[in-house]
Amino acid sequence: DILLTVGRLPSSTMPQGWAKSGAKLGIPLKVKFTNKLCAFDMNKESLLGSDFRPFLSLEPLDEPKFVSANGIEKVKVTSGAYSIQAHDLDTQHYACRFFLDFPEGATRNDVTLPAQRIYFMTSCWNQDDHILERATKWKEDILSSIHQIDDQIQSIETAESQKGILKIAEDIRKQTELKSRREKYVAQIVMLEERFPLGPGQILIGPNNIAFLKRGVIARKREGNTMKDQYDWVGTFEFKRFVSS
Repeated sequence: DILLTVGRLPSSTMPQGWAKSGAKLGIPLKVKFTNKLCAFDMNKESLLGSDFRPFLSLEPLDEPKFVSANGIEKVKVTSGAYSIQAHDLDTQHYACRFFLDFPEGATRNDVTLPAQRIYFMTSCWNQDDHILERATKWKEDILSSIHQIDDQIQSIETAESQKGILKIAEDIRKQTELKSRREKYVAQIVMLEERFPLGPGQILIGPNNIAFLKRGVIARKREGNTMKDQYDWVGTFEFKRFVSS
């Protein structure tokens, strides 16, 4: 189960009037990631990765609906394709990309899902070696070290004993060393959070013990005769549930 949220993003390059009001269009989808090869012409889509052809077929399982000022409206959606591409083998990080065709689009207020192919982009991690659990434990250990350093610094700053000039100089040296170590630990946490989804509720475990980043972006291919395909963000999506067949 997937929930599309169509609407303007801060980085969107869609026309200025598109979704200017800030309104959103929510479209629930049920799809099946199959083991069948996709239609031959779909393998031309470079966004899914030129080194991973042929792609596999993605099939819609229902005709999604949404509520507008006109009542309940149906959204026509047809088959697409998907691929899982290696992004960083050291961290077992893969790019998950897929697309579906929306031949008639959908409109709610000033928000329009373009009547064309819509692309979905997110990430996933192979959990066979428990990489995310190990990264979480590493972060917890680093945070524990930072708390210990903070306690040491506070102890130095609040010491009640009379301090001579030599003791003050020694305390300054210790604080400088502790703060330098603290900065290195903070940098390690930043690095971990850039490489792994370590916040609560960020991932959803799917088939074959694959951890999917729950949220991703959706885009349309920009019209024009450019040598390289260009895309406009048209919203976000969220994996709500995986069901093994």
